[in-house]
Amino acid sequence: MKKLFLFVVVFLVIGAYLIIQNNNLDIEEEEGRKKFLTSFTGWLFKVGKSTKNVASYATEQEWLPDEEAVNQTNTSVFIFEETK
Repeated sequence: MKKLFLFVVVFLVIGAYLIIQNNNLDIEEEEGRKKFLTSFTGWLFKVGKSTKNVASYATEQEWLPDEEAVNQTNTSVFIFEETK
């Protein structure tokens, strides 16, 4: 659980860094902080929506094999005997 938490924190920090760098934001200025918060929250909502879509798609898939395919057995048996 600690690794998952650490992964999420690192992911968010990298995302924040990329938003600041790509938009050339100066977060020491009030205008830069406002723009950052707007961009970061928008990005978080997009990540959340994408995660929801992927999870929804994955749960809709048929992950179990067909019942018939699992229980099929080979009914024809060949016995080879040596002839003298």
